[in-house]
Amino acid sequence: MVKDFKINDLVDQLAQNPLNLPYPEAKRCYNQHPIQYWNGHTYDPVPEPLGREYDFFQGQNERLEFYREFAYANESNSQLWLIAWHTNKTGKLNDDNRNYYEQIDHEGLKAFFGKWVYSGNKYLDSTALYHNYSAVDAKVTASNHHQEASVWVDKSGAFDIVSYEEPNTDASWLKSTTREMNNLE
Repeated sequence: MVKDFKINDLVDQLAQNPLNLPYPEAKRCYNQHPIQYWNGHTYDPVPEPLGREYDFFQGQNERLEFYREFAYANESNSQLWLIAWHTNKTGKLNDDNRNYYEQIDHEGLKAFFGKWVYSGNKYLDSTALYHNYSAVDAKVTASNHHQEASVWVDKSGAFDIVSYEEPNTDASWLKSTTREMNNLE
């Protein structure tokens, strides 16, 4: 998507660039896209011809590109949150992906496919992008979708996979799990 940074909201740009593709087209793009990052990625089906794949473990430049692509012009200090709406344990797009992708689109949110590998299992979820969320907002939204973690990216290119433990009064439920990012860059 080509972004005009003078416009403050992605919705204002829909005449030029769709926020999301219809699910059948998004699925076709994903299935035809030459996947580079087999151990996990965030995939945006919108850019022509077959979408764009982001791997946040590839380094700061990849994350900066993602942030610049999806942060609103007025979000100079905001974090972006990616929160899955379901857990697809098949590693392939299925009817659940369709249902949740279409719900995300209906809510007016940017939809992605998120692939990740944990303990040898492959997952492929439909994921929504959230702007101007606090860590508490992200935890509540993740909990509403039965998710144990979410991903944030900030303007510096920093990112984290945030996993959630049982909440208590001092917010110690927020636990960082960066997978030794410093060793990956």
